[in-house]
Amino acid sequence: MKFPKPVMTNQELMRMGFPRRFLERAYSAPGQTFAWREGVTNKSQKLFDTDKFGKWLDEQIRLERTARA
Repeated sequence: MKFPKPVMTNQELMRMGFPRRFLERAYSAPGQTFAWREGVTNKSQKLFDTDKFGKWLDEQIRLERTARA
C-alpha cells in the first residue's frame, strides 16, 4: 500500500480510512517497531512509520488469508 508521507499520525491514517480499533491493535501488537508516541504524555500523538506499517499490514492480510483457507 502506498502512503503519502513516510511518517503519519493516527489521525491522518484514520482520515485515509483505517478504523481506530485497528490502529490501536497495530500500536499495541507485541514486538511492533513501527509506531511510537511523539512525547511522554498519554495525550501525545501516535506516529506510524508507514513503510514498516505497510509491511506489517501486508503480513496481517496474508495471515488472515491462510487462516481462512
